[in-house]
Amino acid sequence: EYTYDPEKAKELLKEAGWIDRDNDGWVENEEGEILEIVWTAYNDVEWPQKLIAIAKENWKEIGVKLEGELMEFNAVAEKVYDNRDFDIYNMGWNLSIDPDPTGIFDKASDMPGGYNSTGFYNEEAEEIMVKGQKEMDTEKRKKLYQRWAEIANEELPYLFIAYRDQLFAVNKRVKNLKITPYEDWTYYIHKVEVDY
Repeated sequence: EYTYDPEKAKELLKEAGWIDRDNDGWVENEEGEILEIVWTAYNDVEWPQKLIAIAKENWKEIGVKLEGELMEFNAVAEKVYDNRDFDIYNMGWNLSIDPDPTGIFDKASDMPGGYNSTGFYNEEAEEIMVKGQKEMDTEKRKKLYQRWAEIANEELPYLFIAYRDQLFAVNKRVKNLKITPYEDWTYYIHKVEVDY
């Protein structure tokens, strides 16, 4: 659990060399540069804009300037994954039925065009992903990925901030429509029948 703790944040900033040296409300490094972070987000939904506005006010309290950079989703993906030109960003993910984090958090995906845009690498986490892909026993895989999650929770390559609820309304005349959080319903559209 990550609790809201501005005092702890100030301590961590100070430990990292960011201090309000001129009493203007902003923390600076030894060269006098203000800590300013640009948050890249997509503008085709409303929630990232609201989140950035809240974070901007909260971070101001600890002396950190935050600016939002809003753009179309594909432009964000190019900036983040292809160009790797960002301070922080937010994106959305779909769940997979397989909990294996390879392809997002492995070392091989830490390259332009790869999904490990944060450059996360932990030797134990990497070993777990390799073992997890080979393990066929569900309970053993579960334990491996629970340990992986502990590492990710501690090192925090991403901070997962929201889980979206989706509501589907389907007429009772519609048959064979499969709705699951792991697969898009359109994958099964060819099986759908309507009872007239």
